[in-house]
Amino acid sequence: MNEFESEQDGSSVIREFSMKVREAPSTAVAELTERLRAAKGPLVETLSDGRQLITFVYLGEAEKVAVDSHLVMQGPDGDRQPMRRIAGSEVWFHSVVVDDLQLAVSYKFLVNSETALLNVHEIEELAKTQEGHTRLALDRHRNSQPDPFNPDRMKLDASISFGNEPEVLALLADEELVRYDNVLTLSGADSHAETVLEARDRDVVLNDYEIASDVFGDERVVTVHQPPAGTKAASVLFILDGPGAVALGLPGLMEVMTARGEIRPTLTVYVHNKNSWSRSVEMICNPQLVEQYGNEILPWVRANFDVSDKAEDVAVAGGSYGGLGSAFLAFSRPDLFGNVLSMSGSFWWGLRTAWGADPESGIYGFDDEPEWLTRQFAKAELSSARFFLAAGSLESSHLPGGISLLSANRHLRTVLRAKGFDVAFHEFHGGHDRAGWRGCLLKGLKHLLPVSVPEPADIAVPEVASL
Repeated sequence: MNEFESEQDGSSVIREFSMKVREAPSTAVAELTERLRAAKGPLVETLSDGRQLITFVYLGEAEKVAVDSHLVMQGPDGDRQPMRRIAGSEVWFHSVVVDDLQLAVSYKFLVNSETALLNVHEIEELAKTQEGHTRLALDRHRNSQPDPFNPDRMKLDASISFGNEPEVLALLADEELVRYDNVLTLSGADSHAETVLEARDRDVVLNDYEIASDVFGDERVVTVHQPPAGTKAASVLFILDGPGAVALGLPGLMEVMTARGEIRPTLTVYVHNKNSWSRSVEMICNPQLVEQYGNEILPWVRANFDVSDKAEDVAVAGGSYGGLGSAFLAFSRPDLFGNVLSMSGSFWWGLRTAWGADPESGIYGFDDEPEWLTRQFAKAELSSARFFLAAGSLESSHLPGGISLLSANRHLRTVLRAKGFDVAFHEFHGGHDRAGWRGCLLKGLKHLLPVSVPEPADIAVPEVASL
């Protein structure tokens, strides 16, 4: 029986294993394990046409397994495919051919997950309600497994993701609280390996605080990372979805870049979400977000830490909805937030009926077109806000309104430049994940927070629509 249709359907290692496992199962599994350990993760082979065959391998008993990675999304809708099990074994594999050898992507294995094979449209359809969003997040967390052979991993901590949702945490066993993303870095990619390894060796000190929010009627946790002792913070960096950046290793990376003189000393404030759903309400061009950051969080920071009071020394950063929220903060209050680092920003947002949403909900937009914030920038006055926008080469799946996340980011870049804004644009080799965003943070912070501070321009504060 031939399980493989072509030379691009499973690596030569998997082909060899599928033949050997029928006669000597234990020996075959042991040899495959050593191959995976030597490869430090997925098997990578160069094809005759110069492209590379990437084969993800999962070892373990399961009913179904899928690779959760932007790399394996197929077609314009981002369809997923299950991994295949080799007959007579508990070895699962999925192969994909790539021609971009500069890719760096996150991945993990989803084992017996009910949502593993949902495409982009199906995920958004499920996630448009709080109940569906929580169900998706819980399923993806609980049923994920890391690649044990790949040492490059980033932590996923349910006690932070669901920290204000005890009813959700109660559904997880102790051993299910911590999960990991792995990072696959191809041969032509900039892995930032030296910087990442140096950052991991840093014994960083982080302190958690609670800030009362009259705007949202609750308290928010912020994690603060101060620059080296005896160093005055020249800048403040706010991270939306803060715990994700902590797990990514940003505190250590900030210390390394500061020590090298690549960025000026900066106080970093990692802002926690109220719960796993709140970002879907607060970061979607919500004026309350501006009130919270401008009237509560920023004043608290300046009252408690010795930091600059100038807008050009304040940066806001985030990924996905966090990128959208960061840009909206600078759009609304450029007199407070002078720098934006957006990674895969959700600038497609704006079409209120996207994915069949109730048009009165406002969850996907205020009107009948996508790219709402871009349209506001197009008619607003020029301000001194500076931008570093990044989007991935794999973020080209079709979204409602006839656009993709990549095209929406390119469009915002073009509009901002036409208006005269200071804009840097980075199209990284990757997808909608923290592997690509790690490199974006390194590049973007060097651009926005150099040791020498740019001269500010006159600032205009635009009118902002109400929800």
